[in-house]
Amino acid sequence: MSLVRRASLNIMLKALGELSRLAWALLLILVARRLGAESLGRIAFAFSFTTIIVLLTDLGMNILVVREVARDRGAAGYYLGNLLSLKLVSAPVAFGLIAAAISLSGYSSDVVTVVLVFAGISVARGLLELYGAVFSGLEVMGREAVLKNLYQMGLFLSGGIALALGYGALGLSVALLIASLLTVLVGSGMVRRTMPGVRLLWDGALWLSMMRRGLPLAMTTIFIILYNDSDLVLLSYLGKAEHEVGVYAAASKILKTLQLIPMLVVSGVYPVFSDLARGSKDALNTAYRGTLKLLLMIAIPLSIVVAIFADLFIRLIYGQGFTQAIPPLRLLALSIPFVYLGYVLVNVLVSSDHLAWAAVATGGACTINVAANLLLIPVLGISGSAMAATATQAALVVIGGVATERAVTRSRWIQLASKPIVAGAAMLLVVILVGRASWMFAFPAGLGAYLLALALTGSLREEEFAAVKRLWRGVALQKVRHL
Repeated sequence: MSLVRRASLNIMLKALGELSRLAWALLLILVARRLGAESLGRIAFAFSFTTIIVLLTDLGMNILVVREVARDRGAAGYYLGNLLSLKLVSAPVAFGLIAAAISLSGYSSDVVTVVLVFAGISVARGLLELYGAVFSGLEVMGREAVLKNLYQMGLFLSGGIALALGYGALGLSVALLIASLLTVLVGSGMVRRTMPGVRLLWDGALWLSMMRRGLPLAMTTIFIILYNDSDLVLLSYLGKAEHEVGVYAAASKILKTLQLIPMLVVSGVYPVFSDLARGSKDALNTAYRGTLKLLLMIAIPLSIVVAIFADLFIRLIYGQGFTQAIPPLRLLALSIPFVYLGYVLVNVLVSSDHLAWAAVATGGACTINVAANLLLIPVLGISGSAMAATATQAALVVIGGVATERAVTRSRWIQLASKPIVAGAAMLLVVILVGRASWMFAFPAGLGAYLLALALTGSLREEEFAAVKRLWRGVALQKVRHL
């Protein structure tokens, strides 16, 4: 099977697994509607806090596992056996750190208990992600998709039952933990069927070798998780009430759901970037620019729609009790184009083996995120956190863009972004003008103006965009190289 067809198949199977995340988003909506913003804030804080600690102790090994298993499938059992043993060591350490940090932070016993339950959930999720990484490296994406769907649907069903029975945040957390542990048992069975001889191995030299080789990639992963999840943790640590944390989590979840689009697109083109990086820089530049342009053309109208119709989205999804989430959602909407471009930039750096630059870009963005949150939250509350999130994504694009220009290829950013931005301005103008008469027709009219502007400026016919269309049609990479 050609590389492009493999990428197309992989993205389809990845989509089946990743789209199951919508079940988790739906469960949080049910929590918000049934238990209110305070319980949503407690659960969102516990999820983010434990995710960060568990990731720090795992050192982002899963991404390295995908690469190593893909290069030597016969060693899959060896890598899995060693990393299972490593998790037996890291899991108690992670749980101890979580218990110490939350107990010494002055939180109520109810919050501490929920966080400790979520610590178990995060450890179980980390184990499932390791299984998924091995399946991904073996390119049995169907099994990875099945495992992810089982996990997400298990969370949704167990959580839904807990809510239907009238349980609060703690009862819901326990139900999620039970579902997580049951999915781990199912995943372990799937692993044994895939690799019958897998067993625990204790090769300390391999552990140290993987940590050393995977450090830049691990740091990149850690930085990404930190700047995506630290806002909720910092809101809580800086004294904001659980209600405010829940309101911000409601707005943030809408944006994180929209991140599925660039995640799926980039996961499909990643192997193509990796292949082109070994040849002419012109070929990589063409595919890279085309992917940037495609995602920017998707992101701009999404940003406009979310910003303008934030009121409608919040009231429709979460109800009248979450109207405070409207201002931060409008601010977060401004980050959508930066988020979409950031996915491409980081993956181009990683696929072309410039891992140190990827770590610099994500590390810089992480530093700005923490500093901006510490500066703005005490003054502006949840709106300040939304501003910090937008500034973070903008910084990632700036730093990542500079790194890509220096280390990989020239992209002519002004030419790349100018036409979609002009089309977006036309859409915004039409939406505002038509919206004065009827908001029902504002979006269709604005989208029509956007597509017309793209056509008139020639964005849909340019070389880079044509390259992306050829890739997804299964045209050989050699033709992309010689566009």
